[in-house]
Amino acid sequence: MEYDGSLIVVSHDRDFLADLTTRTIEFRDHHLYDHIGDVNAFLEKRALDNMRDVEMSSKVSSANNEVKKNNDIENKAIQKSIQQAERKIAELENEIKKKEQVMAEDGFFENSNHTKILQEYNDLKKELDVKMAEWEEALEAMG
Repeated sequence: MEYDGSLIVVSHDRDFLADLTTRTIEFRDHHLYDHIGDVNAFLEKRALDNMRDVEMSSKVSSANNEVKKNNDIENKAIQKSIQQAERKIAELENEIKKKEQVMAEDGFFENSNHTKILQEYNDLKKELDVKMAEWEEALEAMG
């Protein structure tokens, strides 16, 4: 205790080291880490560092949970848009089928409103193309 020089003491006995050391050198991950203070100060600092690691880990976990929650909400919205697009596509296909049946009737072109029906048919086909594109985009967004 009265020795004024330096000693390198290696021990796992914390009680022995507690009053004897003023500096602790840690060997970890193939590196040396120098800590001022006795072994108890080192252990307290290490516990704090470990608690920070745990805290950071829980923050990362919370952030991951938030991202997952946002992804779930986004996926539900995408699923809803897929279902809406599918319903609209089915409606449009039914309307197109009806128009095709009317156009397939004998004498369709002799009918005075045949141009109107043809225009409606073409508009339905364009709308169907748009809805199909929206549906495909939503499916791709789902991954």
